[in-house]
Amino acid sequence: MRLSAAAASLARAGGGLRLSLAGGGAIDADAAVIATSAAGAAALLGEPARPLRDAEVLSSVTVSLAYPRAAIEHPLDGTGFIVAAAHQAHGFRACTFTTSKFAGRAPAGRVALRLFFRPEPADLEALDDAAWTARAEASLARVLPVRGAAERAWVSRWPSALPVSTPAHAARVREVEQALAGSGVLLAGSAFHGSGIDAAVRSAEATAERIGAL
Repeated sequence: MRLSAAAASLARAGGGLRLSLAGGGAIDADAAVIATSAAGAAALLGEPARPLRDAEVLSSVTVSLAYPRAAIEHPLDGTGFIVAAAHQAHGFRACTFTTSKFAGRAPAGRVALRLFFRPEPADLEALDDAAWTARAEASLARVLPVRGAAERAWVSRWPSALPVSTPAHAARVREVEQALAGSGVLLAGSAFHGSGIDAAVRSAEATAERIGAL
């Protein structure tokens, strides 16, 4: 395992593949699984992956809020909620009741909720953590009866991280995979085979089977 080792290029070498590292050195392998973004794959693989260069991506901001349990007058007896498209003010799309969904995510008497935003590019860069926290608290209060401010908040920004799965993108991926057939280079992950944990698992399992058949 090479941590913080950026890949510079991938090329055929003898009967296999050679991955050259940006910091120097190389790794020889029989097969390579590309689990990067579509743009990253296009940069690494060159001409065979050219169709992936213009793959559409979106950004995301998640804000986790911690409250005393008594501050929220709702049973929180589900896993969360999704906001209808017509009511997604400031890009607020969904909320997960984290402590209802997963055990041990907060101390006794506390609850945690995670809010998901699809930010405008200007907001992604301009708003600091305090501004995103205030936006999340106001967005949550539109849906749930909440008393007082959150005790703690955590903001995570994911610029250009969400692949957009469309029939056109799926066709581009198929074109690239056909161009890579027999090369020992395989594509895996949400950038190629659909977003969501279930799609990522299916992609990984299918890739593992293909590696075993090489």
